[in-house]
Amino acid sequence: MNIVLINSKGGVGKSTISMQIASTYIFQTTGKKVNHFEFDDENQDNISFNKSTIINTYSKKVDKANLRENLTDILMDYENVVIDVGANKTTMFILDALLKSGMVFKIDIFIVPIMDGESDANSAINIYKKIKEMDANATVVFALNRLKEDKDVKSQFDIFLGDERNIFNEKGIIENIPEQDRHIIQLEDSDVIKYSKNFGLTIWELALTNRDIGLEIKDALNKETNKELIKTLSFKKGIKDDCLNYLKTNLHPTFLEIDKIINY
Repeated sequence: MNIVLINSKGGVGKSTISMQIASTYIFQTTGKKVNHFEFDDENQDNISFNKSTIINTYSKKVDKANLRENLTDILMDYENVVIDVGANKTTMFILDALLKSGMVFKIDIFIVPIMDGESDANSAINIYKKIKEMDANATVVFALNRLKEDKDVKSQFDIFLGDERNIFNEKGIIENIPEQDRHIIQLEDSDVIKYSKNFGLTIWELALTNRDIGLEIKDALNKETNKELIKTLSFKKGIKDDCLNYLKTNLHPTFLEIDKIINY
């Protein structure tokens, strides 16, 4: 399975979606380690996940002259690939290289992350159109990123999805594409996203780590261990519990949605 994360607009959370959704989805689906390639000369976010046991991370320079050959080598030599594409010119370079190399037909899913701004939405639709020009049968999925827990999704992303309440009588930008192609997944905002990156592991890994921190706290209390260690263990237990809840309420439903989109 090969997935490309792409949007020419910067700051939409491509790296977050690529690690927390795309990579963990592939691992959970195939049971095999994921090869994550980041093509971005300005940011190298995937190196933050240096402790992951389910993802191999690679940072690649955007060498326009050899990009077709580089992408061909990656997609022919590796399996279970996630490609995180940088914004601006890098997006166009990668799309052009995928088209001219024919490797566009090796991509199972293009995920286009967006935040709730108008420029994010317009850029997402433009990328969708370019991908469909390259491969009419390509599967394109829009990932609504950092959805606020206390806000309705159609309210937060009204520019993209449309004004559901008809107060302003505005159509969503998504209506510029055929209804059968309006595939949407979403990632809720949470502190566990930040902590996951700090720990160098995905939320999926933190949630399912084989470690009973509650038992460690109990043991530390019995041994009258120093207060600071107990506080640290208590913090880690809270993070693990939050990650497990996030996995159940957000990631697993998203994985099931992807299953439906690709008829898995």
